[in-house]
Amino acid sequence: RKSARAAAVQMVFENMLGGDGGEDTLRGLIEFTPEGEDQDFIDGILAGVEAHGEELDQAIEKNLKGWTLDRISKVDQAVLRVLRAFWDYSPKPLSAAPSNKELCEHITRYIDTHLYSLRSLTELGEALRYNYSYLSSRYKTVTGHTIKEYYTRRRMEEAKRLLSTQSCSISQIAEKLGFSGVYAFSKAFKAYYRMPPSDLLKKA
Repeated sequence: RKSARAAAVQMVFENMLGGDGGEDTLRGLIEFTPEGEDQDFIDGILAGVEAHGEELDQAIEKNLKGWTLDRISKVDQAVLRVLRAFWDYSPKPLSAAPSNKELCEHITRYIDTHLYSLRSLTELGEALRYNYSYLSSRYKTVTGHTIKEYYTRRRMEEAKRLLSTQSCSISQIAEKLGFSGVYAFSKAFKAYYRMPPSDLLKKA
């Protein structure tokens, strides 16, 4: 997984400098083509950094002795963010008898780290070896919202980020996030943000 970690650091670093951190980075700057678990690992790290960037930086700064983040080079910050995201947000094995809180944290991590590869929420049940209806009930009880609501929010946040950076076309975003086509993606985006994705693309 050395190459996948290097790719994740490179892409986080590019994002920190205002770049896209997208497929062009992987093709042009990383000397390997990620597939399968490597691609899931990279996507998961990027999703974790994107969704929890402020939390990650706060956790990192707590452990700095006599330093602040603004005194650390961007490269070192990218490395630290990737390491912390891997530790905090990569999926971890469930205990033999997980509490509802642990179960919900695992569900959240799984969605965050499989945002591009998850095609059906029933995959959660298969991955965690639980009945999906049971997981959905526990998640709603603990968090106050459904698994589907969280998944929708994360997909829409990622879609908005990609549109804002202009790193992908609308059709590419629809494909990346597992929509059946541009129409289905545009309909979901408009229902969530009250505006079509094309409007956001124009403003970017």
